[in-house]
Amino acid sequence: MMNTMKKGTSFARSFFITYLHPFPSVLTPNTKRTMKSIIVLLSLTMNMQFN
Repeated sequence: MMNTMKKGTSFARSFFITYLHPFPSVLTPNTKRTMKSIIVLLSLTMNMQFN
C-alpha cells in the first residue's frame, strides 16, 4: 500500500515538474503549497484506485 502511494506521489511530482517547468516564476510559496495539496490529493486518489 505504501509502495503504491509512493509510486503515485512520484508520478504526480514528475508530472507537475514537467508541466510547470516552463513557469518557474509563478511558483510562489503559495502556489507551491497548492501544488503539494494537489499532489497529495492525486496520490490519495491513485491509492484508492489501486486498492
